[in-house]
Amino acid sequence: MRRARAATGTSARRGSARPAFSGRGLKLVARYNFRMSSTIRLEAELLGLPAPDRERLALLAWDSLENDPAWLANPTNDSEGIALATARDSELASGKVVALTHEEFLRRRAVPANEA
Repeated sequence: MRRARAATGTSARRGSARPAFSGRGLKLVARYNFRMSSTIRLEAELLGLPAPDRERLALLAWDSLENDPAWLANPTNDSEGIALATARDSELASGKVVALTHEEFLRRRAVPANEA
């Protein structure tokens, strides 16, 4: 009986038909559920796209975060790392520095056998 009431959104108190959420609370829960289901559908669609499309969307999403004050103010973000990556990106875009090829990066990162 208790499980049935919880599933229908009523209070878990025995004999009570009062909704667990009402008014503004119910609207917030409904909006949250809609957003989550929309996000899950969007994720599935996104992951089904070809790699070049996923890359383009990932870059657009990242660019939107770089200009979002709320995201930048999040204390869990690595602000120093983000600042360094942004500065490096500007250097690359201006032509001040030239990016390494993947092969050159791997060659430079290789650890000599006697140091391993």
